Order: sequence, then C-alpha cells, then structure tokens
Amino acid sequence: MKDSRIRELLEFLDRFGFQRDGWASMKGPNAPTLRAILRESFQLKGAGRFVEAEGVLRRGLEHYPASPVLTSALAGVLLLQDRLAEAETLAQEALFHDPDDIRALTVMGNIAFRRRNYPEAIRLFRHALSIEEQPYLHYRLALACKETNALEAALTEISTALTLEPEN
Repeated sequence: MKDSRIRELLEFLDRFGFQRDGWASMKGPNAPTLRAILRESFQLKGAGRFVEAEGVLRRGLEHYPASPVLTSALAGVLLLQDRLAEAETLAQEALFHDPDDIRALTVMGNIAFRRRNYPEAIRLFRHALSIEEQPYLHYRLALACKETNALEAALTEISTALTLEPEN
C-alpha cells in the first residue's frame, strides 16, 4: 500500500515536471497549475503531513505570489500546526484581497475560537456560511454557540449540519 502511494505521488510529480528535490522546473510550460498545487497540498494535509503540505504551498506561492487561494490554504495548514500568529497574518492577507474567501474566514473563525473569542468566531463562521453552506462550518458554529450558552442556536446548527451530511 505504502509503495503504491509513493509510486502514485512520483507519477503525479513527473506529470507536472516537478523535480524530486523541489520545484526547480516550475517556470515555463511545465509549471504546475494552482489546482495541482492545491491537490497535492490537500493530499498531504489529509495524510497528516502538515510540514510537507506547507512546503508545497510556500513553493506554490513563489510561483503565484498574488494567489489568495494559496495564501488561505497555507494559513489553514499553519493553523493545524498551532502557528496561530502566522496563520492569522496570512488569512488576513487573503481576506484583504477577497473579503469572501471561505478558507480564510474559516481559519479566522477557528483562531477566534481557540482564543475563546466566541462572539467573533460566531460572526466569522456565519459570514462564511452566508457565502457557501458547508457542514463543517455548521459544526464549528454550533460549538461556538454552545460556548456562549446559545444552546438552541447550537442545536439548530447541528441539525442543519446533519441534514447536509447525514453520515456524520
């Protein structure tokens, strides 16, 4: 299983002209697309390989420095590493360019939650939900509501999340 995943990753890297030791070949016709960079970083993140996902996103930002999508994705990976100050700076940067960036709003909401600023977390999660309904955001909003003793609102959010994603 492990060997097949490694082989699959190497084939992926070869397909986009990546060098084994980094992205030396990023510029030019073989440059990876934003989608390829995000896909690789999300696969690494999903495998719990946060430092590697961070590296992929940082190298991607060298090629696409003005990408709020990569910036907010990096903020999310930094948050998973408990690097709140760095994550906050990047999420704010992404929101400066796109005030409706759901990833950046979610990162900021999670930072507010960790800092126990539950009213701010509620505001940010609601803002993100006004852009796109996602079960995860309803769950996070429910937790923030619970922390402010808004139990009825918390139950409503859990109910909505379960309606959107009944298998969880």
